[in-house]
Amino acid sequence: MTLTLRSLTRRLRKKVLRQMAPQRLFSGHILVNPVHRVLYLAIPKCANSSLKSAFIDNLDVPVPSELIAAIPPERLAFSPLQDAAVKDWMAQRQRLVDRNAVLPGYADYRRIAVLRDPLARVRSCWKDKIAPEPVTDSRFVEGRTKGFLKFGDLFYAGMSFESFLEAVAQVPDSEANPHFRSQADFLHDDAGNRLAETFFFVETLNAGIAAADPEIRACFAGLGQKNIKSGGSPAPEISGKARAILRGRYAKDYAMLASLGTPLPFDLT
Repeated sequence: MTLTLRSLTRRLRKKVLRQMAPQRLFSGHILVNPVHRVLYLAIPKCANSSLKSAFIDNLDVPVPSELIAAIPPERLAFSPLQDAAVKDWMAQRQRLVDRNAVLPGYADYRRIAVLRDPLARVRSCWKDKIAPEPVTDSRFVEGRTKGFLKFGDLFYAGMSFESFLEAVAQVPDSEANPHFRSQADFLHDDAGNRLAETFFFVETLNAGIAAADPEIRACFAGLGQKNIKSGGSPAPEISGKARAILRGRYAKDYAMLASLGTPLPFDLT
C-alpha cells in the first residue's frame, strides 16, 4: 500500500508542525524543496499555514511502504497519520533548516519569504489570539490562546486592538510570541545576514506567486485553493498615538521593508 505525502499531510499537518522541537520555533520554520532548490522562510501571520501546506504537499514523496505495513490494521483503518513512525518520517521530510545553516548550505537556492503590512499583521494576531469574552474551550483559556498565558494579565479577553498593541510593545522580540515577533527576526541569522532574497507580500500573494519563476511556482502549486485569506483585510484606521507605538515596536520591520527597493502593496507612512 503506497500513500503519498500529499494525501497523508492534510489531516496531520498542523499536529506535526506543533510538535516540532521548541528550540526551532525561535527562527520559525525554514523549509526546503531539494528538487526545485527553493528555501521558504516561514513567518507566522503571513499566510503561513496556507504556504506551508502547499509547500509540503508539493514535496509529494511516497511514504515508505514498510512504515505503512508496520501499522496495526485497526490503526490503519482509523488513521495511519496517528502512527508515531509516520509522524516522525513526515517531520523529517519537511527538512527544517536552522537559520544559521542557510547561507553555508543553501546560498545557491532560491530563498523566499512572504511579508505583510506590520499593522495588518498585528491586527490579525489580535483577532485570532484574543477572544471578545473570557471563554475557555479548545482554543482559549479565559479568552486568550494558550501561547499568551505566559504573559500573565498583560493580555486579556475583550481588550481593544489599541490596548493589545500597547501590550505587544511591552514585550521584546526575544520574549515575544512568534505571531507578534518582528518579521525581520525570521529573516536574519545570528550574524545579522539577511537570508531571503526574493519577497512576496500577503496583500498580493496569489498574483505574486503566479508571476514567479517556474521553480517557485512548482513549490506552491495549489496555493490559490488553500490561501483563502489572500489580500487580507485592509489596515484599520488607528490613532496617532497607536501608530507611533506601532512604528516604535516594529521599527526593524519598517526599516527592512523600506530597504527592499521594491514597490510595496501597502503604505509605510
